[in-house]
Amino acid sequence: AATLLVHLPFEELRFGWQSTYSVTPAGVEAVVRATAAPWSWLSPALVPDEADIAATRYVRGQRAESLPAGAAHAWWPFLLAAILLYGFAIRLLLAAIGWLVLRRRLQRSAFTEPAANALWRRLVGPLMQPSGGTGRLPSDTTRTSSRTSGGIDLLIADRDDLDAVAARAALERLFGGPVARVASADIDDDSLPADLVVALQEASTVVVATIARRDPIVAIAGFLRALVSRSSAIDVTLALMPDAAAPEGVTDERLRIWQRFVAIQRLRVAVERAT
Repeated sequence: AATLLVHLPFEELRFGWQSTYSVTPAGVEAVVRATAAPWSWLSPALVPDEADIAATRYVRGQRAESLPAGAAHAWWPFLLAAILLYGFAIRLLLAAIGWLVLRRRLQRSAFTEPAANALWRRLVGPLMQPSGGTGRLPSDTTRTSSRTSGGIDLLIADRDDLDAVAARAALERLFGGPVARVASADIDDDSLPADLVVALQEASTVVVATIARRDPIVAIAGFLRALVSRSSAIDVTLALMPDAAAPEGVTDERLRIWQRFVAIQRLRVAVERAT
């Protein structure tokens, strides 16, 4: 743009060529013809001819004014076309191809893994949790959303020292929605009881709650694997619950232990902690 709008109208630019190799004007003409092949058919003026190339061979130390004006001016349409094609158009084409490839790959990506669903619940969940009190906003400021908040279709509470009522309240706060159904099970037994199998048929979001201080064992992995195998559409989350024996709550260490356990067992299960 600067060359077209400033230098060419107001300054006389003369272009020449030189090379440290033993290149003849005929060799340069062959290179120029090959380079200009995509646009040379538009106009002969867009490519310097053999006489212009021979006349504009530049020698180091030579003054630009000594080059023939007509032959030196014949280079700028060729240089401009080369910049537009090789410096701009090809980059634009590659950027468009990259954009299309990225869009296609994103469209083929599936965001149904438990970890992705857990992140989605955090994004769409409530921004804050009430810390107490019974106050309500006036009715004229209350709004209802057409989009349902997150929730749990089935809560499976571990029978090992877990208060199902307290677990339900904590997980409703964590997931930002109600618990539709609560069931109790021994999570170290992979032979699922009949009533739990029936409940799983109607559930897509399943949360297994257990106390965080319980040590993960292979039998628990079998139970979780049995849940996931019931349907590929089931999103299973393992919720670690605090208990009276651990007043510090669910520590980062216990969370990492369970996360490593799930990773080692290659379970399609997310791990979250409740407070």
